[in-house]
Amino acid sequence: MEQICPLHEYDNTREAYIEPSMGRNIYLEETIPSSAVFTFSGKLIEQLSKLESVKKIGYIETQIEKSDIFKSEYAGKPFAFSQMPVGAAAAAIKLERLIALGVNKIIVFGSAGVLNHEISAGNILIPVSAVRDEGTSYHYLPPSREIEMNQEVVNSIVEILEKHHIHYKKCKTWTTDAIFRETEKKVAKRKSEGCLTVDMECSALLAISEFRKIKYGQLLYAQDSLGSIKWDPRDNWVMMESHLAIEKMFFLAAEIATNL
Repeated sequence: MEQICPLHEYDNTREAYIEPSMGRNIYLEETIPSSAVFTFSGKLIEQLSKLESVKKIGYIETQIEKSDIFKSEYAGKPFAFSQMPVGAAAAAIKLERLIALGVNKIIVFGSAGVLNHEISAGNILIPVSAVRDEGTSYHYLPPSREIEMNQEVVNSIVEILEKHHIHYKKCKTWTTDAIFRETEKKVAKRKSEGCLTVDMECSALLAISEFRKIKYGQLLYAQDSLGSIKWDPRDNWVMMESHLAIEKMFFLAAEIATNL
């Protein structure tokens, strides 16, 4: 089992010392729906929580924060939603806990950097595969360079987007733990592998979904660009248009999740 890199010492034992099903620091007032939407936007969660159609049904508490869980409906179908923390390891903990509560059809959406400057801010991308340049996924699946999204889930996402005549692009994404180590050489390498985007969670969450045998999909919207001579944060779009784009994606995600 011993390898030069500990991340390659995969152990397929199903049971761990600490299981998410233990339910510690999780508080629910009613059964959680099997469909769920997660967004990285705290502002959007705050805004949605004030709607009459939304009900708070519980929360997950940690040493540093309390994360609320809400319930709503899309076309008469119930779904849960909550904020997803940034970063593979933190997002994995949240996903594991919600799966243990009974959630098994999940859509996560958030921003991604683009490696092709021609992809405009706000464009919707479906990450159908991800380069595993993070550490979490290697604890759930054997070592491999990439991981793919379940094709059935990809088809469901495409069906909803095309139903609403929304332009999208399928892509390979580069999932990394180290936002401050996105160097020129690494970007060039990922581009040569066919990556169009860079994110911090996708490959880890795909690995967990495969390990736990649940339906999981992700939507990305293009934000900053690493595809030019220097980093372009695209601040004008973020300040003026990103809020509307995020809100629009939430309801798309809700429709997809409730139809998986």
